[in-house]
Amino acid sequence: MKQISALVFFGLFAAPSGNAAPSRTQLLSKLPLRFEASADSHSKFQARGSNYVLSLSPDRSVLEWRDAKHRRTSRVTTRLVGANSAAAMEPEDHLAGSANYLLGPQSAWRTGVAGFGKIRHREVYAGIDLVFHGEEGRLEYDFALAPHADPSLIRLELSGQQSMRIAENGDLVVVTAAGEVRWKRPELYQGSNGARTPVEGRFVLRGRRTVAFEVGRYDRGRALVIDPTLAYSTYLGSTANEAARGIALDAAGNVYIAGSTTSTDLSTVSTVQPNFGGLTANIFTGDGFIAKFSPSGTLLYLTYLGGSRDDGISAIAVDSAGNAYLTGGTTSTDFPTVNPYQSRFGGAGSGGVAAGVHTGDAFVAKLNPPGTSCFIRP
Repeated sequence: MKQISALVFFGLFAAPSGNAAPSRTQLLSKLPLRFEASADSHSKFQARGSNYVLSLSPDRSVLEWRDAKHRRTSRVTTRLVGANSAAAMEPEDHLAGSANYLLGPQSAWRTGVAGFGKIRHREVYAGIDLVFHGEEGRLEYDFALAPHADPSLIRLELSGQQSMRIAENGDLVVVTAAGEVRWKRPELYQGSNGARTPVEGRFVLRGRRTVAFEVGRYDRGRALVIDPTLAYSTYLGSTANEAARGIALDAAGNVYIAGSTTSTDLSTVSTVQPNFGGLTANIFTGDGFIAKFSPSGTLLYLTYLGGSRDDGISAIAVDSAGNAYLTGGTTSTDFPTVNPYQSRFGGAGSGGVAAGVHTGDAFVAKLNPPGTSCFIRP
């Protein structure tokens, strides 16, 4: 049977129109990528996602990419050929809140770590700044060229990949042991967001490891921006099938995903139910699952929820404190309950829990913010 995994993608949401209040998904699309000062002596700033770490130095960046399903990792280094190795790195757009890392001995703890929405490398080439930022769930880097700066100076040398190519649509595809990393065809423009003038441009390969930009005609007396994008996303699943049925966002910007799974080997974290217990009536049933991600995409908890037959979660809501409220259906006569309103299963128990159609009994559950305990009523 073909294996299917749920794909959690941060950014594919429409912007609000008119004066209507933004929905949770619209708010989700605006979460910034968080850059922090690095504790690693080999880099100055880092940004983390659920399956990657981006480390930044004045003349290079390192992307460590992880395929959790196949337990593979890759490390791709991008070096700016001929760049200013002493370029000043300046954080911009200070983000609200701070992070604490209480790991290892107390002497190694880091507290009050500030977060930033952008990191600017000033004058990596003459008249050219490099800016890393994350918008609408995408990792972007812009080359900002001052008037009369020369775009042909920009050369990106990649190492650590198996191969790379330029796709028919103009994307740069970097093949690694952990899968493909895709840099979207660059957008080039002059002017501000309100009055952008597009400029023709594309990636070009210079040998097997070096990438440059080919730029069309433009006004060299005005500033130019070259803007490629690395869309970041993550699979959530394992060796069988997953279906995400609900998504929610709490006041801190954490993202919650809930649905059904037939995988017996999810990499559970901070769990109410660490192990699979379902029967799997069809490819989208078995047990329910709930996952919580930080604003930057780090997995905070992942847990099964169900009994010995089929269970599925169809909707999720979250309060301001981070408690998750779930509803769905179950055919399990031994569905785990806590302080139940109805202590015994009363449904027919046939037909399983199909996508959007539940038989057996309904249930409602409340999961605490760390994902370690649950209040459930059938």
